[in-house]
Amino acid sequence: MRRSRILKFAAWGFVSTLAAASGAPRTLAELQSEAAKGSTQAQHELAERYREGDGVAKDPGAALQWERRAAAGGLALAQNELGIAFELGESVGADAAEAVKWYRLAAEQGLDLGEFNLARMYAAGTGVPQDDREAASWSRLAAVQGLREAQYFLGVAVIAGHGVPMDERAGVYWIRLAADQGLEVAQVHLGACYAQGIGVPLDMVEAAGWYRRAAENGSAEGHYRLARCYLHGRGVAQDLDAAMGSFRRAAALGDQDALVDIGVMYSHGEGVRVDKQEAVKWYRLAADQGNADGQFNLGVAYARGESVAKDEREAARLYRLAAEQGNARAQLNLGLALTTGRGTPKDPKAGADWFRRSAEQGNARAQYLLGSAYARGFGAPHDDAEALRWLRRGAEGGFVQAQVELGERSHLGSGMPRDDAEAAKWYRLAGGHGNVRSLYRLGEMYAHGDGVSRDEREAYMHYYLAAALGDRMSAVQRDRLVASWTAEAQASARTEAQHRLDHLRSIVASDAAGER
Repeated sequence: MRRSRILKFAAWGFVSTLAAASGAPRTLAELQSEAAKGSTQAQHELAERYREGDGVAKDPGAALQWERRAAAGGLALAQNELGIAFELGESVGADAAEAVKWYRLAAEQGLDLGEFNLARMYAAGTGVPQDDREAASWSRLAAVQGLREAQYFLGVAVIAGHGVPMDERAGVYWIRLAADQGLEVAQVHLGACYAQGIGVPLDMVEAAGWYRRAAENGSAEGHYRLARCYLHGRGVAQDLDAAMGSFRRAAALGDQDALVDIGVMYSHGEGVRVDKQEAVKWYRLAADQGNADGQFNLGVAYARGESVAKDEREAARLYRLAAEQGNARAQLNLGLALTTGRGTPKDPKAGADWFRRSAEQGNARAQYLLGSAYARGFGAPHDDAEALRWLRRGAEGGFVQAQVELGERSHLGSGMPRDDAEAAKWYRLAGGHGNVRSLYRLGEMYAHGDGVSRDEREAYMHYYLAAALGDRMSAVQRDRLVASWTAEAQASARTEAQHRLDHLRSIVASDAAGER
């Protein structure tokens, strides 16, 4: 007879199915007779029957009684099961220390399940002082016996350097052993290792293959990651229909992020017609389950009035729910709501606090806004040094407005020494994403040789780009600059500038798509 036990790894965030073989089936009468005579194996199997209601009415109390007798008699399987009962509080008061005691007795007899469960308890610090070294040691004993859950557990520890020297290649070795035995979470993790080049060469084809194997084994995460591969054409040919299908299968298996992605596909018309109402439906399904991305996207819909009545109060409420879960975009939007008083009482200080939380997670726009708060003394004490620090982080993170401001501060010597070369660097970065003001400034700098070598052709290029994007002054400066050029020189420059404009417009379009 085989039975499965599902336990949550509190410290590692995945589930493991533990199965134990108990020999050939025997009749209830045979088991009762042998159990009464003191057979620990029969006592354990009888406990299983009572626990599962197999050929007898379910009786958790009787199950516990027989398991205790078998465990006291030294049967390792029973000791492990008794440990589970104490850990989960099954027919007995939950007692982590007692669970550890029984897991240890089973482990000391070499039972892989006992070794593994004891490792879990050490990793989580449950019923025993937290000790990564002990966790790794016990999990290794179970892993070498072939227990796939222990192999995965050990692999994760080795990659992270928890209790053992960090070794990504060795960690992947153990994870692969578990994946080859069909453990879905290991298959997903191995795919992620290939996707990120952790312990193996980066290989999206291999990554997608492992996600597919996990999906075929019923893994929601496997379906979700495979869907992302199809969505972006990573490791597989881009196939939006297949992406939607995999997202739907992941959602049906309980993956909340898949609900959000389905909504995004409807919102953007990826593989389906644009349907904002359908998008809101999926965002709401995710939000109602507490998913932060779902709450954020639903909040945006309320803020914009997309397929719902515009409601800034509801938007702010949803942003707060997501922000409190650590969603950086929601923290940014909540900060904006508090700073402007949209949907919530105006509170610049609280707004700046939320900008900080988002900024500390690397959100470049939040870094810029926090820097601006310090620069203006609005919501935060006036502090030029802090302002400059956060503006620089926002600029380095790619936020165009931060790059523009840092360029202007460098050019004017505002809060920092004047440095035209530094200004040109930041203007160039911002201009490369279509910022008209930066393109114009660069044109001026090339025209006059400020911070760059004087170059009229480069000045023309930047004036041309800025003018094409709508800046009238740039058009005036462009035409004034080329007035003395030959027709051939003008035609040559115009051809090159048009090529640059086409490239710039593709970047701007890509940026807009990314912001969606």
